[in-house]
Amino acid sequence: MQSLPTISNIQTFRQSQITRIISNLYTVTNSDKTYDCRARGKFRNDKLTPTVGDIVEFDEVNKYILEILHTEYRTYSKGRQKREEMERLKQQDYQKYLQQF
Repeated sequence: MQSLPTISNIQTFRQSQITRIISNLYTVTNSDKTYDCRARGKFRNDKLTPTVGDIVEFDEVNKYILEILHTEYRTYSKGRQKREEMERLKQQDYQKYLQQF
């Protein structure tokens, strides 16, 4: 006997654009509906903040933003900017070292 599909095994992911942010509550507007979502903790761990205009993938049932698919403008924390700059400089130094041989 075949079981009926449950909420857990039905894919409820959608892509849409963030249109408004008020105190950690992201309003995501689809062509037919508006959803108030929260961002997942992985964004905080990666020091990313979804911004207005970002195209995101979100879970329609649990109302969580799962992934940022496209963004026009991205700001990072100063710590992340410094880390990325250090990585870039290390990469340049390594390339110069390799060119010696």
